[in-house]
Amino acid sequence: MSSFFRLSGIFILMACSFLLAGCATGPVFTEAKSSHPDRAILYIFRRASFYGIGVVPDVYVSSQKIVTLKTGGYTWVELEPGSHQIDVPHQYPELECLDLIVQGGNSYYAIYGFQDRTTFMEAAFGTPRVVPFLRHMSSPWGVRDTHFQEPDVSYVPVASKDPVCSWERKKFEAVAEQAECGGAKEQHALVKAYLEGASTHPDKVQAYKWLRIMKAKLQKERQGFSWTGKLGAPSGKEGKKIRWVEKKMGELGAILTSAQVTEGERLAREWRPAEWCE
Repeated sequence: MSSFFRLSGIFILMACSFLLAGCATGPVFTEAKSSHPDRAILYIFRRASFYGIGVVPDVYVSSQKIVTLKTGGYTWVELEPGSHQIDVPHQYPELECLDLIVQGGNSYYAIYGFQDRTTFMEAAFGTPRVVPFLRHMSSPWGVRDTHFQEPDVSYVPVASKDPVCSWERKKFEAVAEQAECGGAKEQHALVKAYLEGASTHPDKVQAYKWLRIMKAKLQKERQGFSWTGKLGAPSGKEGKKIRWVEKKMGELGAILTSAQVTEGERLAREWRPAEWCE
């Protein structure tokens, strides 16, 4: 099997020279030694392959850039024990980031690459579909035929905040943009994102702000409606939305400080639809 990878590597190096895409040419894989016994070692590698040969992405661990990973390349970095996230910013939504919980003294392996997902119909119409992948591996199989790349940093501490995948950030930014324009569904999604830390870091003050904005909008649409949830309360989807806003505001009001509530109210009062909205 190793001879197959070596032969493949020769042809891929030739292809790289024609495509002007970088191939790793450093020393062949050797096991690393940690400078501290309480740290873990993470190997990040990419086997030699024609798929995606022109793509040379940056790889991040806990929001720190580690390496620009070339075809047939690998690098390693020491990690503080705990939770880390590997992320490869990409235009492909299929590529999710990878969460790892590491223990000191152990070695971990993450492989990045491309695979052919072309269906029969796509092949028939000449539209191949090659997508990237990022996976954890329990053994160093495949990494032994890759070539070393010097990492940008040699040590990564545990992030002070949970990192967020690049594609998740893009999705969040798109939702936030529509919410700033007054989109009701997007404002609802933004509240959930800030409450749950989905696609962004949790921010209860921002969640309170958007709940207050939603409440004001619903009040304006339902002139004369009492927000006690009693007589005159609407039913159906509208009533469900109002009850959800009331419930979440009540939950946040119980855990936020008075200063945080005041800040949330101020942000809501000052909010106006963005100038660039149509």
